[in-house]
Amino acid sequence: MIRFSASKAPLLTKCKYPFRPDVDVANGNGGTGKVSDDAQCGRALHRMAECHINGPERKLEEAAREFGVEHHLPRLARSWIGMRQWIDTREIAPIAEVKFALDVHGRRARRLTAPGERDYSEAGEHETPMTIDVVTFDGDAMPSFRDWKTGYTAEGYWPQIAVNALAVAYWVRAEHPELWDHYQAVEGGLLHVTGEGVNEDRVRVFDRYELTAIAQDLAGDLAAVPASAPTPGPHCLDLHCPAFRVCPATVASVAAVAQLVPAHKLVRHEGYTLSPRIHSADHAAWEKHQLRTFYSYADTVEQAVADFVGETEHELEDGSVLKKTYREVPRLSTADLIALARGKGANDEEIAACTRMNRESAGIRVVRPKKNQKERTG
Repeated sequence: MIRFSASKAPLLTKCKYPFRPDVDVANGNGGTGKVSDDAQCGRALHRMAECHINGPERKLEEAAREFGVEHHLPRLARSWIGMRQWIDTREIAPIAEVKFALDVHGRRARRLTAPGERDYSEAGEHETPMTIDVVTFDGDAMPSFRDWKTGYTAEGYWPQIAVNALAVAYWVRAEHPELWDHYQAVEGGLLHVTGEGVNEDRVRVFDRYELTAIAQDLAGDLAAVPASAPTPGPHCLDLHCPAFRVCPATVASVAAVAQLVPAHKLVRHEGYTLSPRIHSADHAAWEKHQLRTFYSYADTVEQAVADFVGETEHELEDGSVLKKTYREVPRLSTADLIALARGKGANDEEIAACTRMNRESAGIRVVRPKKNQKERTG
């Protein structure tokens, strides 16, 4: 059975290896193995949209707490204002979090009814499951769907949108043939959420000719999965490959870097090899020491790349462009806030009362015992 869902369609077009049935994705750790604050903010906003559309309503603070991003409340609030406005101005009430199962070879799709979030247990062995964020359908207008994207960029997701379009089209054709005969198309695309509002310029109509091409391409990609080899590239991390840590290409890259790092900087410890599986405290400390060496080398490579790129755009073989990019990140100035408070009449004691001590992690490190500590404490 090929493990594939529509959200992984962008990865499927780049590399088919992680979808092979014999790849141990359970230990692949999904790329970095960490869930970023950006991803958690996106999940919180998706939950807010789902509850606002389907009910029951909930407070933004509750969603932020559920996903551990209370410290991003100002950012979440700005994004949620635009999302809620978009939902409330629809002429036809949308449905949120609609689950489908697509059989690309059988040219059919059906809705899944299991109540659990991302519960695809009803999907058959040869069906591709997916959850579409927003679907608009009233039996009269052209069927449409949207996918919320809350990151800094919404590029690179068209393969997923294409698979979503195919599922909606097949479902409409089967369940509402009269509507399909009238339109023979579906409308779909991305809703890119920013602090300034919702950008809806990535929406288009998929006609029956393009849908046929999408089906053919998807069937061909899936057919090539069983015999596929790794195709490493930026997508390994950018698209969160679930086989990242077990992929031969990744393992080979780590081994190659190990050979490039000067031998005198590496600690040789009998029986230990670089591995995400920790066997003992001594092994954990050894891995931590090795990581410092690798990070140092990675910083050197990163600087070399930056020096080469400079301010110039470089076209790659696949037509994409390598260049230095920038993004605006709002920062609060403590000095300006204190000056503002003083301007409002606050005195030193009142300003000091706004300060609190916060215990923060300083990271895992090896702490050497002080000399003669036992004698002093004995």
